[in-house]
Amino acid sequence: MHGLTSRFSFVNSEAEALLGYSVEDWLQQPDFWNKHIHPEEQRRAEEACAKVVAENGSQQFEHRMIAADGRTIWLTTSLRVVGASDDSKELVGVMVDITQRKLAEEESRAAKHAAEAANRAKSDFLANMSHEIRTPMNGILGMTDLVLDTSLDPDQYECLTMVKSSADSLLTLINDILDFSKIRVGKI
Repeated sequence: MHGLTSRFSFVNSEAEALLGYSVEDWLQQPDFWNKHIHPEEQRRAEEACAKVVAENGSQQFEHRMIAADGRTIWLTTSLRVVGASDDSKELVGVMVDITQRKLAEEESRAAKHAAEAANRAKSDFLANMSHEIRTPMNGILGMTDLVLDTSLDPDQYECLTMVKSSADSLLTLINDILDFSKIRVGKI
């Protein structure tokens, strides 16, 4: 590329293999870079090129380009200035295909979001279920206490005491499940 005119003076055959445009297309099409860089990346790429030229330095950035077959290719492009005077400054760039890495990152993000959603759903389910079970369990305990305060024969009293003890144990377990589900969703 010469300055910011985006005209290529040399392109190797790897660029042809990477994006599917012939070396002649790269060299002969005016403004090849601007025509084939992804529209959402155009401004950022122009700013990166201008910064490299202005600072007489180098920069690396990620961007997308549109391949000859219409696919979007992710690239890391490293640019640096060669040439001493403003009239002879040229940018030398090396592009590396990072499409597979970007796809893997996107799949990882999607899997993470799905796992988080599943975790929230599971915690919500546990909270709802423990609440739905706890309410009638409290009713059983309350009614058992009322009946235990009446006159009962020893066998009835023993049976109701066992019911109350079992209900208390079950309520403790339900409360533990509810607390666990709250911890999982960050409410405790």
